Amino acid sequence: MTKHGLTSGGIRSALDKLDNLCLIKQDSTGVWRLANPGMQAWLHLLLTTNDPEKAEHLRFGEWAEPTSKQLVLTKAVLRAAEQLNITTAELAPILGVGRTTVNHLVSRNYELSPAKKEWELGALFVRMNIALDVLVSGSQADAQKWLNSGNAALGGQKPIQLIPTIEGLVRVVQYLESVDK
Repeated sequence: MTKHGLTSGGIRSALDKLDNLCLIKQDSTGVWRLANPGMQAWLHLLLTTNDPEKAEHLRFGEWAEPTSKQLVLTKAVLRAAEQLNITTAELAPILGVGRTTVNHLVSRNYELSPAKKEWELGALFVRMNIALDVLVSGSQADAQKWLNSGNAALGGQKPIQLIPTIEGLVRVVQYLESVDK
């Protein structure tokens, strides 16, 4: 047994599978990478698991743990906030939650719940970020500038001042999605 709970036979078996299933190729920058990026996750799980039975039964294509829709939306919300330079204090009212909840989201101790208002607000916030990203052609600096500048179509208000309310967030999303068309 290794310190990770694998037998030497289990490691040999895994390496044989890796040899048979994993090809490497050179990317456009000249760096050699695994042809299948998921294989990295599989190999990491294989070598770090404390469950030898789980490691022994891994098969190609089964290396990734399922990702929940809660985790996907939570990550998307946090990424949008980061891209828009929105602080945890600013994000809390946008999601309709307290600062403590946002801190738990950031530390991965909590995920947005589909059964709560935060879910719909989070999805709306991500929609806003996507529409804004299209409008500014992917420029984070321009997106941040737009968010913090007065907008005649929004009554001269700054979108950052509107989005902490449901009404304001919906209004900003509707505006961005209408401009995008």
